[in-house]
Amino acid sequence: MHTSSKRLPLQRLPIDSLLPSIVDSLTSFPALVLQSPTGSGKTTRVPIALMETSIYTSTKILMVVPRRIAARSAAHRMAETTHTKLGEEIGYHVRFDKKCNEQTKIIVLTEGMYLQYLQRDPFLEDVGCVIFDEFHERSLNLDLCFAMTRKVQQEANEDLHIIVMSATIDPSDICAYLGACPSIEGEGRQHPVEVRYLERDEDLPLHVLTAKYTRKLAHETDDDILVFLPGVRDILNTQEQLAQWAETQGILLLPLYGELPLNQQRQVITPQSSRRIILATNIAESSLTIDGVGVVIDSGLCKQMHMDWGHGMNRLETKRISLASAEQRKGRAGRTKPGICLRLWTSFTHRQLDAHAPAEIHRVDCTAAFLELYAWGETDIQQFPWYEPPSEEAREDALRQLHRLNALQANTLTPEGRKMANLPVSPRLAACVLQAHTLGHTRSGCLLAARISERSPYKRTQNRPETIEVVEEVLTLTQHLRTPPKRSNWKPGVAKQIEKIASSMYNTVQQTWGNTPDAMYPVEEALRRAILAGFPDRVARRRAQKSHKAVTVEGKGVRLFEPSPSVDTQLFVCVHTDAGSRQQKDARVYLASVLEESWLPQQHIHEETIAVFDEASGKVIGKQRRRFLDLVLEEQVGPTPSPDACATALAEAAREQLKEALQLDEKKTAQWLARVACLRQALPELAYPAFDEEQLISWLPEICYGLRSFAELQKFPLLDYLKSKCTREQLQCLEKEAPTHIEVPSGSRIRLSYDTTQAHPVLAVRIQELFGCHDTPRIARGRLEVLIHLLAPNMRPQQVTTDLRSFWENTYTDVRKELRQRYPKHAWPEDPWTAKAEKRPQRKKK
Repeated sequence: MHTSSKRLPLQRLPIDSLLPSIVDSLTSFPALVLQSPTGSGKTTRVPIALMETSIYTSTKILMVVPRRIAARSAAHRMAETTHTKLGEEIGYHVRFDKKCNEQTKIIVLTEGMYLQYLQRDPFLEDVGCVIFDEFHERSLNLDLCFAMTRKVQQEANEDLHIIVMSATIDPSDICAYLGACPSIEGEGRQHPVEVRYLERDEDLPLHVLTAKYTRKLAHETDDDILVFLPGVRDILNTQEQLAQWAETQGILLLPLYGELPLNQQRQVITPQSSRRIILATNIAESSLTIDGVGVVIDSGLCKQMHMDWGHGMNRLETKRISLASAEQRKGRAGRTKPGICLRLWTSFTHRQLDAHAPAEIHRVDCTAAFLELYAWGETDIQQFPWYEPPSEEAREDALRQLHRLNALQANTLTPEGRKMANLPVSPRLAACVLQAHTLGHTRSGCLLAARISERSPYKRTQNRPETIEVVEEVLTLTQHLRTPPKRSNWKPGVAKQIEKIASSMYNTVQQTWGNTPDAMYPVEEALRRAILAGFPDRVARRRAQKSHKAVTVEGKGVRLFEPSPSVDTQLFVCVHTDAGSRQQKDARVYLASVLEESWLPQQHIHEETIAVFDEASGKVIGKQRRRFLDLVLEEQVGPTPSPDACATALAEAAREQLKEALQLDEKKTAQWLARVACLRQALPELAYPAFDEEQLISWLPEICYGLRSFAELQKFPLLDYLKSKCTREQLQCLEKEAPTHIEVPSGSRIRLSYDTTQAHPVLAVRIQELFGCHDTPRIARGRLEVLIHLLAPNMRPQQVTTDLRSFWENTYTDVRKELRQRYPKHAWPEDPWTAKAEKRPQRKKK
């Protein structure tokens, strides 16, 4: 071990006993997984221990954390521990806030800033170690950072060390990914936490339920209380529910969430003279130590983004947290003293929780990650060594989107794509800014992108929501940033954040793209054209004039809120769309931009004559269609299509209603198919065609050739066609081994009834016609008995059997007794074995 005694820790922490082992491990292996409980001190002690060795004297140590507040907090704490000025030896770099320089040895970064670092220094030549803290959170950017770092280590910088740290991960898979590296498990400084559950589920709104138990526990203890809620709206609702009570109790109510201004976030993590109740999202789940917290109230819920592949949009869903998250949250109550954790769910529900939440890479849009990789120089995305790769569907969707944004061509970034990669925003918004810049309105384009990426600076009426025309709002925002309005719906904090983002983006554009060209269009039109450039697949066309329902390029249904007077054109762009619940057919449009058809790029406008099936007439007709990408802009009746086109369109319509189109329920056809199915099961060696739905669909183009309507299709000699798919031997065997009729002892030929849902064909025959028949008739080379429905004189089944001999021997006597009473004029011989079968019922002899 190489350790200096330059500095001494201020306070002994559980992780300190492991620091020698951690350093020694890195002298013999370039990677390490550290699993250590919440509160053990790993976030602040491990980087310092590494810095004080001789291993990294000429290189930096980077620690990647999931959130800005965690980065600032960790860097501040390490600077205090080492008695150094923040920003010199130890610093941080987060969005809009940088406290570090070229000489800084330890830099704590968010994932986004680390990606920028990798783009500037793709080989990490000045970095000795990269630490991934809170790895269990598994955001898409974290997975991307981790995989890129591993690739650098394997292919370009073999001296680079990687450390993965978390309180709740299973190290085995990560160790394998890192070349069978060692893992170290530590102990925490966790004080005992009393865990409580609800006795039963309570049917109350979340904010009411949370407020109820917050007040209850506040009277039970004097500690600060940390409440975990899924989203900002839940926090604000709970805050409103508790406000009056908290004021009378002298308690500070403090919200904590990612979009909260920095000064308000600091108020939460800085000790206060008054008692506090902190209402937080999962931002407070890890990395932060909030002194004074002795009680945690956990809603058990969180917000997660999920890609809805059906709508092609991300859906923000409220989900149950995992067991791992529940443990993390519980740990907040026991960091500095014994505590209480109240879980607002039952112990039964707790046993149903998943062990870990699915990684974000498996549930969100991956386009931004792919753009990062292409900008980094990656050319074969399919072979990129992900820790866990995205799905094939996600990969194809991301590549399709990059092509539509004109960022990618033949697995190489276009010049426009390289410019887009310079901006720390999504590829869509980067495309918007690039188009606005090209059209001479860079500053307004940056404000537009910033507004789309953030919440609205205007409060909305919740009982009458409407779809906002985003360009109209941005132009209003431009005026209000110069002269703030004196009205209650203005949110100055949000507006300031939007302005800050826009200003930073504008500076980046000026530095990397150069000065703004002369304006080509008025600002309003330029911004709407810019939105089209970033959201080409979100172009929508109303289903009817003035309808609030529309269909997008990809054929997905969307709907505007009613009324939405600002969005009044036939075409519009869906800027912010939430797919809503899975039960909703159409996605809701919150932000839109009006669109003129003349703005659509001509290279994506196509005119074609096609064959379509007209539901009303049941015929294939020709249509002339003009479309943008896959969105139909205009269509009218065209010339009669070719036979091939007609066959394709008719076949496509027929597959959706196969039974009706082919009349598969027609008696002769249905019986023939059932007979084939019977032999296919009983005599598999004959290899009859399946004649199932899949096979029939595959033959539809052939069946439909030369036809134009369902009426013609229904006259098609389907049975002859199906027989043509069988060999001569199969057809002969069908007649012999699956006959349509069976001759019984009376001389009658009785029809066999076949049914694909039944194992045996049915022979419905009067009992008297089977006298003298000892055994059940068989088909299929004797392998299959028929199911006999033994009929009384009224032609209703008296007995059903596949074992005629057993019927005569065991049941006939009782049946005969009953039938003699009901039908006394009919002959019912005592001995059915030798009695003469009767084709027609004979009168009993006197």
